[in-house]
Amino acid sequence: MDSTPLRDALLIALPLVFEAQLPTKLESDNIVNLIWSLRYVNENNINNAEIKDIIFKSLWKYENDLDVQTACIIFYNLCSIYVLSPIAFELLSKVQKILIANAKNLYIEEVIKILEKLIFVTTMNKNHGYKFYNETLVDACVNSALSSNINFNSGIHLLKLLNDLNYAHIPFLEYLAAKCFQDPNLLKDASFFKVSIFLEGLNNADYKPVFWDIIRDAIFASEVENKFFRKSMIKFALLLTALDCYNPNLLKKVFSENIKIRIDKRKNIYAKEILLLYQSVKTLYPTYDGPLPSQEILEYAFNISPTFPKYSIKAALELALGGPQYICNNLRTKLGHHIDHVVVMRKGGYPVAINTVMSNETNTIYIEDIPTPSESQIILIFNLPDTAYAVNSQRLKSTWLLRIKSAEELTKSNTIAINSTSWAKLFEHEKVPYLMQAIRLKCEDLSDSVN
Repeated sequence: MDSTPLRDALLIALPLVFEAQLPTKLESDNIVNLIWSLRYVNENNINNAEIKDIIFKSLWKYENDLDVQTACIIFYNLCSIYVLSPIAFELLSKVQKILIANAKNLYIEEVIKILEKLIFVTTMNKNHGYKFYNETLVDACVNSALSSNINFNSGIHLLKLLNDLNYAHIPFLEYLAAKCFQDPNLLKDASFFKVSIFLEGLNNADYKPVFWDIIRDAIFASEVENKFFRKSMIKFALLLTALDCYNPNLLKKVFSENIKIRIDKRKNIYAKEILLLYQSVKTLYPTYDGPLPSQEILEYAFNISPTFPKYSIKAALELALGGPQYICNNLRTKLGHHIDHVVVMRKGGYPVAINTVMSNETNTIYIEDIPTPSESQIILIFNLPDTAYAVNSQRLKSTWLLRIKSAEELTKSNTIAINSTSWAKLFEHEKVPYLMQAIRLKCEDLSDSVN
């Protein structure tokens, strides 16, 4: 409809009339009317908390009368509201329970839309988005898709959403892997984007399916290394490497590209990916004899400031070992690995004072330069963020595990990985014993201490 003065005036007035009339005219016993009112509030950005609560309270009374499709519509709309009252969250909880209980009745399109809305609200609503995350609901949605025998293309779409949620669902990965085993051309002929999604899902779960050899060969048969270079190929090569798949032709293509350092928000991401790929090839794939990244990008990546964990373990570590002289913090290897904490343990499980020796040095100290007495052992301690783990799992993602394996191989040391957020949830009296036990388990004389 063309714009006219009357039409434009009515469009402006209608939301105002709606707000004025709803408290007295709303038919609270008419579910269709309630759903229409909720959608109208959202679509017209009506930020009247009183109006919203009237609708929420009316819908809340329909707990036993909402079918799964109506629950979907309410869920979609709640995800679009940035400020929610306590009654809105009560309604959200009821709606989620309905969706979980009746997930088998959802269409694939509804499953996908639920997850899309969940990603939207958890990403955009910084204040309340986390309250929408419900692990049981995500599982129910994926299981619904599995029971409907979802096809491969729709499955990859769903996996992309799980990846965006940082969610690992191994039965779903097994399902997609079985599809690829039955028809390897699904991966061989798939777009670069779809194969990348599949690899990222495997990485998030640190999982290689039973048919991995066939799947790997199908991925290699797609000859991604012969396609036009794009920076996303760096991550593609990294995901393969993290799954113990070294494609020398792809590595040569990625490393030989003259990747310019531009001022953009993704430059650090690409540089870090190149650095990790370089570290992994140098330490874990010594037979590689192709080109390596340019010195320019390596130096740039070396100098990127590390992202420090939200919760520190330094004080507890010092207490566990007997003082700061036994710990070196925020060190690097000569290949550029960043290590949060380094300790050296001698035979019998006693710490070696290394910080006093190193504090007198004026030059940069690398882990490889730490003086270690005979019959002693270096232990690297990684304090890792939530992003190192799938949101529903305590298993390290393959790419983060790759960092650890590479540093471990280079320094011939043992490693301890600590989930920073899980660490923060420990009681204070639990932290020191936790660290002491973790270190004890990594010492070479473990069997002696047990006996």
